[in-house]
Amino acid sequence: MRIDELYTKLNELGFIENYYVVNKKHNDEPETERVLKIYDDEFKLAEIYIDKPYMLRTSYGSFDARNPLEKQALLKILVEFASTPVNRRQSELYFAYYNDLNNISHYIKRLSNGRLTDEMIPMAYFRTLNDEQLNAYLFNTAEFDDFPKDYQPRFTPDSFVKVRPYEEMIEHLEGRYPHDDE
Repeated sequence: MRIDELYTKLNELGFIENYYVVNKKHNDEPETERVLKIYDDEFKLAEIYIDKPYMLRTSYGSFDARNPLEKQALLKILVEFASTPVNRRQSELYFAYYNDLNNISHYIKRLSNGRLTDEMIPMAYFRTLNDEQLNAYLFNTAEFDDFPKDYQPRFTPDSFVKVRPYEEMIEHLEGRYPHDDE
């Protein structure tokens, strides 16, 4: 299961209110691990490691408080994702943008109510966003079908709305605006 499929299946569960990816650091290890945290309307239900196989956790009181069918549905999705080889989990996530007449980029963003808006923001701004904020700018190919007709990316150079793959954007940002670790 790819991560975008995981998100879609979580959205289909009526009791999942929020989920986001955080970077978790263990002890003195220099590397961080990406963890998806899943919440109902108030409390954490589960978490699952994005870059490690078979790593998930549902030992939260809010998970135990759900009815058996809800627990079974969520656990089935999590186990399917956890058993997917890590190299087959990566989704095709994209940033969508268009350039105005002055060649200034406007990035399309998903609001909390599901509607779309665009923001004229400098590239360096993306380095200041946390994972949850950054996810508002990321779309998978299935979500492009929900864009207004004139704003649907066509993945061609002449498309009004252009797309940039997530990995390419992050590499560009890290090369152009490196983090100050000192």
